[in-house]
Amino acid sequence: MAISPITESFPFKNLPREIQREILEHCDIRDLFSLSKVSKYCKALTEHKVEKVKRAQNLQKSRDTLIVGKELAAIINQPFLQCDIYGASDEILHSASQFDQWFKDHLSQLNAITEIDLSFFNLGIEITSIPDQICQLPNLKKILSLYNKIRSLPDSFGNLTSLKSLVLPGNDLRILPDSFGNLSSLKILNLEGNPLQSVPDSFSNLLSTLREIDISKNQLELFPRKIHDDFHTAYFMTNDEVHLRRKPTSIIMATLATLLGFRK
Repeated sequence: MAISPITESFPFKNLPREIQREILEHCDIRDLFSLSKVSKYCKALTEHKVEKVKRAQNLQKSRDTLIVGKELAAIINQPFLQCDIYGASDEILHSASQFDQWFKDHLSQLNAITEIDLSFFNLGIEITSIPDQICQLPNLKKILSLYNKIRSLPDSFGNLTSLKSLVLPGNDLRILPDSFGNLSSLKILNLEGNPLQSVPDSFSNLLSTLREIDISKNQLELFPRKIHDDFHTAYFMTNDEVHLRRKPTSIIMATLATLLGFRK
């Protein structure tokens, strides 16, 4: 189905193949721009495809916002914006633009939320992102999102200073935001089964409070070198796994060389 450059009123579920989700998940816009240098023809083709990819990604993010917003509304038992998440793209984009105002109008009730389950099994649908507004909930202590397609966390995720448990196994996270180290109350972290390639240096700030970490089945090559002396831990590591569990302080931590070398 062709995309109208003016109305963009095509149904979401009938997105053209080249910008469907599976394609987007493996699309790096920087690579497309590199290809554009090959020839004038490639440049024009690349710019066209990049624009289509950007529109599709914006549409997906708007759709995610509405899905999460609907879950928030159910938690506080309030009506939500009327929108068909499988409907026309202009309808989805318009409804998503109203979410911020809906969020502000119900902020006093939303502030009482202490946990939210964004798992595929709970929502009945996959999401690829978490709305920025979630990071404004001061009393949120637990976030679950099992076996979804979340590719990134909001830059402001570190504002959730009351968060104690973050359980996001089986998603598509490759990096964590720099603010991640501001999660000063975090005790349980499960990012198992995510293609993590690195963690920010600020991650080290969490090691004095974390009790349990599972970042196994990842693609980590580097781990922060700043390790707190009081984080007495048993480490079980292989080339693609990192399991960390807090142990009593009587257990002596492995040598720093062993720790940083990812050796048992």
